[in-house]
Amino acid sequence: MSSVKTISELMLSFGSMSNKKIQKICYYAYSWYLTLYGEQLAPFQFEAWVHGPVSRELYHYYKSYGWSDIPQYHGLVMVDNEMAAFARKIWTLYGSYSADELEQMSHKEYPWQAARGTCRYYESSDTLLDDDDIIAYFSKNKDFFISA
Repeated sequence: MSSVKTISELMLSFGSMSNKKIQKICYYAYSWYLTLYGEQLAPFQFEAWVHGPVSRELYHYYKSYGWSDIPQYHGLVMVDNEMAAFARKIWTLYGSYSADELEQMSHKEYPWQAARGTCRYYESSDTLLDDDDIIAYFSKNKDFFISA
């Protein structure tokens, strides 16, 4: 299992992005990895925040950037070839979307909706997205990942 920092740096190696976008990119990476490999990509715990799934650890790691983009990461990220290929696939699928588009996508998906429960759209929530819900939802959409 990789660390949250390693996965975020790997995704940032593709380009600069906002805190909101790195959250969603890492969420989709986590979700697909969990679904395809049956194990966690990193010890992410995604909460059902107003703007979609958020890892509190990842949020605090990058919150100093505020509304500014987090710069592209140019350092060496120590992952194997399989992980590098997986990250490229995630970037191919989701990298062209804006943070707001990724937020809207996540809002339409069952794992976030289930964790939000009866919260109104503006209410904060720290409820964790359930890994079983993630696997069930993304398993139904494997063709999207495989065909890309």
